[in-house]
Amino acid sequence: MVKGMTCLLAVDSGGTKCEAILATSQGAILGYGRTDLSTSEIRSDYRGLGRADETILATLRKVVNPNLRVDELHFCGVRPGLLESLSEWSCPIICHSIREQDGPMALASVPHGILALAGTGAFAYGRAPSGDELLLDGIGPLYGDHGGAFQIGLAGVRASGRSHWHSQFKTELEHEIPKACRAILGEPDTFSMVEFMLMPHDRSVIASLAKVVNNLASSGDLISHRILLEAADDMVETILCVARSLWFADTASTLVGAGSVIVHSNIYWERICDRMRQELPNFEPKRVMEPQVMGLLRAMATQMNIDTKIFRPLLQRQTLPKLAHE
Repeated sequence: MVKGMTCLLAVDSGGTKCEAILATSQGAILGYGRTDLSTSEIRSDYRGLGRADETILATLRKVVNPNLRVDELHFCGVRPGLLESLSEWSCPIICHSIREQDGPMALASVPHGILALAGTGAFAYGRAPSGDELLLDGIGPLYGDHGGAFQIGLAGVRASGRSHWHSQFKTELEHEIPKACRAILGEPDTFSMVEFMLMPHDRSVIASLAKVVNNLASSGDLISHRILLEAADDMVETILCVARSLWFADTASTLVGAGSVIVHSNIYWERICDRMRQELPNFEPKRVMEPQVMGLLRAMATQMNIDTKIFRPLLQRQTLPKLAHE
C-alpha cells in the first residue's frame, strides 16, 4: 500500500479525445490515460466524442490505481458527480475551475497574449495586461469553429467528391478520403461516400480526416494545401478580432498556438505566422507542442499555490506515452 498523499487530477475532454493525468503535489506523474476514436466503444455524442461520460469514465479508469492511497484529491476538467462515481477514490475531493484556454497559456508560461487553439474545433482567446479577457468562437462545427479540424476534414471530403469533374479540381483526396472513410467503417464490402456522408457521424470522425488533408498537402497536393491555407486564414481573422477588441494592435505580446491542427501541421502554423507578421508584427509566435492536459495540470498547481520551482521541473522531466502526442 502506497502512503497517502495529496494528488492532482487533470482531465482534458475535447471533441475527439479525452486525456487524464494524475500527479502528486510535487509533480510526479502517477497515472496517464487516453481514449479516442480508435479506442472508444461509442461513436457519437452531440458534445463530441471526448466529452461523452462513457469516454471520460473509460479514461479515468486507466488512471485509477487501487493500491494508491490518496488523502486529498484536487481535480479539474470533469464534473464532480462523474468523478465521485468511481468508488476507488473515497478521499476528500476538491474541484478547481480551470478553463480550456488556461492550459496552453500555462504551457507557454505567458501572463498575457493571444491563444489560437485549433483542434477538432477552434477558438481564439486574449488576455490583456490590464486583465481584460475575450474568447471568440469555439461554438461548434456547424455554427463556428473557424479553422478547426472539422472544417478541414469536411473541405477534404467535398474536394474529393468533385476531383473527377475537371482537371482544375484534380486531387489525391479523391482516393485517400474514401480509403480513410472505409477504414472508419471497418472496410465494408460495399461502400459509398454519398451514404457515408448521410450517416450521423460524431464530429470527431470528420475531424480525423484533417490528418489526410495535411499529409497530402505536405506531399505536394495543391488542393489539400489550399484547404489548409484557407482554414489558417479563417483562424487569423478570429485572432485579429480578439487583438483589435482588446487593443493589442500596438502592444508587444505573444501569440500562443495550440491544438492538434497547429501542432501537427507546419503548413497551417506557418501560414498563421506569416499573416500575423503582416497584420500585427509586434506579436511573437510560440507554438505549444506538449499535450494540453499537462497545461491544465500546471494551471491547477498554480491555483493551489504549489511551489512551481519544484512542481514544473519534475513534471517536464517525465514523458507521457507516445499516444499523447498523436
